Amino acid sequence: MEYSGTMDNSKTLMERLHELNVYTKAYIFLFFVFSLQLVPNDIVVALCVIVFMAANLETGVYLYMFSLPWMYVGKFSFGLTISLINTVLLFLKIAIEKKKLSFSNLELLTLAYLTIIGLTALILHSTLTGISIVLYFFISIYIYHTYASGKEHCDDFWGKCLFVVMISTAICIIYGFRADTAIDRWIPEIGNVKQLYGTMGTSRFGLYLNMSILYPLYYVRNKTLKIILCVLFSLAVFGTVSMTSLIMLIFILGFYVLTTGKLSVQKVGAIIGAVVVVALLFAFWDQIGNTDILKPLYTRTNLVIDQIRDGDLDTATTGRISRSEDYTDHFESFGFFNELVGGAILSAAESGYSHNSYLDMLNYCGILGAILLAILQLQHIRAYIRTPVRNQAILVKMLFIIVAATVSIFSSQYWLLFFFM
Repeated sequence: MEYSGTMDNSKTLMERLHELNVYTKAYIFLFFVFSLQLVPNDIVVALCVIVFMAANLETGVYLYMFSLPWMYVGKFSFGLTISLINTVLLFLKIAIEKKKLSFSNLELLTLAYLTIIGLTALILHSTLTGISIVLYFFISIYIYHTYASGKEHCDDFWGKCLFVVMISTAICIIYGFRADTAIDRWIPEIGNVKQLYGTMGTSRFGLYLNMSILYPLYYVRNKTLKIILCVLFSLAVFGTVSMTSLIMLIFILGFYVLTTGKLSVQKVGAIIGAVVVVALLFAFWDQIGNTDILKPLYTRTNLVIDQIRDGDLDTATTGRISRSEDYTDHFESFGFFNELVGGAILSAAESGYSHNSYLDMLNYCGILGAILLAILQLQHIRAYIRTPVRNQAILVKMLFIIVAATVSIFSSQYWLLFFFM
C-alpha cells in the first residue's frame, strides 16, 4: 500500500481510498466480493494470493494486516488459509529484500527461546503451531522496527494501519450478515439473541470493531464524519453482546478524552460533557436499556452485576473462573523444569479452552517465556512513548493485552502480530 505524500487528516475517506495503489484496491475489492459470497471462495482466495505475491514488501505489510480478521474464514475448500500463505510469502519478501534487520538483544533471545519451544512442540506433539508463532514473531518485530516505532515514519504507518483495519472490519460485518455467521446466545428474560460475529467470535470481533474506532478518533478531522463512524462501530460493538467488547469501548473513549490535546477550555468541556452523558446513562439506564439494540447487553450487564453481588463469580464470567482453575492446576502438575520452560502445548486441560491467553502462554512457554514476553511488552511500550503516535500505538497495545485475559487467542496470528509488535 503506497500513499503519495504524508497523511492529510482532513481528506475524506473516498480521497484516501483513491490514494491507495492498484494492489491494495484490488485486494479490498476481492475481499468485498468474498464477503458477498456470490463467487466460489476458492477463486477469490486464489486471486487474493496472486495479488499479495505481486505486491511489493511495503504494500504486502498492509495487505497482511488487512487480511488478519479473515484468519478463520479466508481459506480454500481443502483447508489452506490466506493467513498461512501470506505469512510464508511475507517472510520470503522480507528475506529477499536482504535489508539489515535491527533486533534488540531481548528480541533475539525471545526469538531463540520461541524457536526452541516451537521445535519441541513439533517433535513431541507433531504440531506446527510453535513454528507459526516464530514466524509471526519475526514478522512482527520486523514491522515494529521498520515502520511502527521509528519517529520519522510511525505516524504515517499507524494511520495506514488503522485505516486498512477499519476498512477490513467493515467488510467483515458484511460477510457476517451474508454468510449468517452469528450464533444464538441464550440470555435469561429475553431468550435467544443473535450476536454480531462477522468473521470471528464475540470478543475477538469486538476487538477489531473497537480497534476500528481508533482511525476516526485519531485520523479524521471532520467532526461530523468522526462522530458518525464512531457511532456506527460502537453500535456494532453493542451488537456483539460481549461484556469484554463493551469494557474495551469504554476504555478507548476514556483514554482518548483524557490523553488527547492539552488541558484547555474545550477539553474541560469535553470531560464535563462525558461526565454528564455517563450520569444520564445511569439516571435513565432502564429506559435506554429497553431499546432493541441495547436490550441484550443491558440485560446481560444487570445479570452480571446481580451474580457478582451474590458472589457467583464463575457464572458472572461465563465459567472462566473454573476453567482458569483447571488450567492453573494443569500447570502446577508439571515438574519444576516444565513449569520453568512450559509444556509446548496449548489447551491441555480437559475442560476446554481456558478463555485466558496468559494461562495458555504459561502452559506453552513456561515462567521463563512469560517473563521474556512481559519484558518485551514493557520495552516496546517504552519505545512507543517516545514517538509522536504514543497514544494510538499504546492504546492498540493495551487493547490486545486486555482482551487476551478473557479469550484463548495466544497462538492466533491476528493477536500475536500486534501483541509482539
